[in-house]
Amino acid sequence: MDAKLQWKQHTEEVRRKATKTINALSCLGGPNWGASLMDMRRIYAGTVLPQVMYACSIWSNASAKGRLYTKRTLKTLKSLQARAARAICRAYKATSNAALNVKAYLLPIEQQI
Repeated sequence: MDAKLQWKQHTEEVRRKATKTINALSCLGGPNWGASLMDMRRIYAGTVLPQVMYACSIWSNASAKGRLYTKRTLKTLKSLQARAARAICRAYKATSNAALNVKAYLLPIEQQI
């Protein structure tokens, strides 16, 4: 085992794949047409969440200096969920992440891990 492995490459690959899926998700719904909020949430739960949560059990067990997750990894996962929640709710960028999680019926990323 490589003790210096920080999972940076893994998180970047997850971010890249999830970003493509979130961009496609944002095209599925419009203000007057397309998938409903619950349908968008189901699509998110079936496509994006498995990509984001991929290997999270490994990341949580690979502690770096006593921390379960690095701040960078959590920040990446939170930003992906926030972008997906904005796409699901068709919200503005300035809307708070907590409000988006409530509106889209999403758990905070720390609780999903």
